[in-house]
Amino acid sequence: MEASAAVWVAALNGSAMGGGCELALACDVRLMARGDHCIGQPEVLLGFSPGGGGTQRLARMIGSARALRLVLDGGALTPEEALSLGIVDYLVEPGELVDSAVAEAARLGSRPKAAIAACKRAVYEGGSMPLPQGLQLERAEFLSALGTVEAKQAMRDYLEAIERDGELPAYDPAQLHAARLRGRFS
Repeated sequence: MEASAAVWVAALNGSAMGGGCELALACDVRLMARGDHCIGQPEVLLGFSPGGGGTQRLARMIGSARALRLVLDGGALTPEEALSLGIVDYLVEPGELVDSAVAEAARLGSRPKAAIAACKRAVYEGGSMPLPQGLQLERAEFLSALGTVEAKQAMRDYLEAIERDGELPAYDPAQLHAARLRGRFS
């Protein structure tokens, strides 16, 4: 999942404990329905450690100290607690979960596939390397995606939009404001 050019969005409409949590952590984006359910890594309570990536992904996501406390405790987190720790990205009403997840997947998945794959490799692989090697990987991904047909077309479209509208499309204040309202930026 982490190496693919697809954007993986988890839609959690109930409890995700152990393997369910680990599958959600492997996704690029996690939406969770509000409600009386939870997410967590309870394996330690059964006498073993998480084995499907929970320790590694949590540590990279929320830091080693927090991840260790969560997996040593084994307790469940409410949707609100998971959001505040950064384990899930968005909370939505249960009836809106699937539509919200599909919309987010469509929005993020509409980016050029080579760029998606390059971003994911730079973050997932480069993020676990020492900084000089991570920067080298990022630079290599940048250069490899820059010359693709998709990137060239996206750059042409961007320049045409500037000429047509007289504005910088990537810095559209209305779009940034709408993203802030949706909770994408704080």
